[in-house]
Amino acid sequence: MVSVNDSLIDMGSKLNPLFKRCLEVGFKEIYLEVVTEENKDGSIKNSMVNFLEESKIKRKKDSIFENINSLKDIEIFKDEIFRYYNNFINNFNDYFERVENKIDEQIEESFFVLIKTLKNRKKKLESSLKKFKIEDNWNVDKIKIELYFKMRKILEDIVSVFSDAIIVGLRSNNAYNQPLKHLNEFLEGIGIYTYDSISLEKKPTDEEEHFLRPIEGENCETKDMSKKNMIKEIIHYPYLIDINKEKQVLVEGNVVFWKKI
Repeated sequence: MVSVNDSLIDMGSKLNPLFKRCLEVGFKEIYLEVVTEENKDGSIKNSMVNFLEESKIKRKKDSIFENINSLKDIEIFKDEIFRYYNNFINNFNDYFERVENKIDEQIEESFFVLIKTLKNRKKKLESSLKKFKIEDNWNVDKIKIELYFKMRKILEDIVSVFSDAIIVGLRSNNAYNQPLKHLNEFLEGIGIYTYDSISLEKKPTDEEEHFLRPIEGENCETKDMSKKNMIKEIIHYPYLIDINKEKQVLVEGNVVFWKKI
């Protein structure tokens, strides 16, 4: 087992910039290295296609926020979210222990840091919920949305750090498939889902534009006027949650648009 005290920081200069950025948010100065070279058989592209497909989460039920109908439901809510979150950590940790002797050192380091990150975020969730205070004039709908706002940044951080790490990891090894499944189980359990109705070579609707974050991409310039503002590449889908029957964007979907030259 790799120790936190190992000289991981010294590896910083060798890290893929995308992965380094996502782990800066996730675990401050401790980073990990994942091999990201393109395989000769083009498996980078295939892995990204697999990520988009495997990362889809259908909306199967109301979010756990919608189960709050009175003050006594707050404690039930807390028990539920930590039950799903603890299962997430335990399932990932169990998987790590099962494959620890079968994965290389780089992947071992990445799994170790991700587990430490998840445990750290659990402490932040606990602290956030302890600090949540209900005003006398709040009705049930107000309680739900304010509770969500209180937790949103932490939930967004968990999803962003974990999914970004998996995107990079899948470029070199399918050992990241199972952690993605564990992430999806947690998110689906609390009512977070992906919006996967956006498609390549199509313009997003006005509503969908609010779900997306345009990012820079390669070879995205075109002389074809018909492709202007169409989606060229989807990095990951938006993650949404419904509060009081309204869509809330937890994590924007990263997409590359065609640019007219």
